[in-house]
Amino acid sequence: WKIKEGFIIGCCLILAGALIQLAAGPVNWSFFAWPVNLITVSLLFLFSVIIFALRDKVRPFFYLGTLDAAVPTMILAVLLTIVMGLTPQVPPGVPAPDPLGMRYMLTSWPFVLIYTLLVIILIQAVLVEATHFSLRKLPAMCFHLGFVIVLVAGTLGSPDVTSVSMVLDKTHQQWKGTDEFDNEVDMPLGILLVNFDIEYFQPEGSDSTSMMRRMPKKFLGKVHYWTKDDKAGLAEIEVNKPYKIGSYKVYLEDFDM
Repeated sequence: WKIKEGFIIGCCLILAGALIQLAAGPVNWSFFAWPVNLITVSLLFLFSVIIFALRDKVRPFFYLGTLDAAVPTMILAVLLTIVMGLTPQVPPGVPAPDPLGMRYMLTSWPFVLIYTLLVIILIQAVLVEATHFSLRKLPAMCFHLGFVIVLVAGTLGSPDVTSVSMVLDKTHQQWKGTDEFDNEVDMPLGILLVNFDIEYFQPEGSDSTSMMRRMPKKFLGKVHYWTKDDKAGLAEIEVNKPYKIGSYKVYLEDFDM
């Protein structure tokens, strides 16, 4: 089997995913919340080990550990990722408006199945490199293993991550928020807005335009916070620089409200 067979396998998997999507709907990631995600990872790894153990007896299993299988699978995965990047994606919790789920690619069966095949192929590569270990192969093995961790944790770990928005002001402590499905959530921490500042770029030279003079440089929110275990403090939160409070990372999301 060569690269051509790899493209055939990948395209058949994408087609099967499209049929599943049409028949059963998108992938429900909430089903994979703890401990189902741990069980899923364990079964995936066990299945990959069985494939590796039988690779000398079953030709398709041996093929999954070759570059001829990896290259077309990677190309198809990249193409689907490009489609996701070029297609406007809907927020989590909003049903994808197209039947194949291209508007919410992370719940699209073709996307999930091709990436599952990619993970299995990467695990085969790690096992091959581990059983024929040498220092020369260590960088490649670390790369393949890291890639597996990123793909698995980024998908099966997502059901255990919750994003909650809290609207702050200077008049009262906010102990409630709303999740991505607009459900009210009681938070284990309270936050009070102290001040909000916008720092602007300073004009350089006499020919600077008024637009440049008013171009924002930094958005900074100063807040007091309290936790239910009697911890308190003052925090400064910048855009893209979250502040960690316990197991929560607090981001500055918006300031219009």
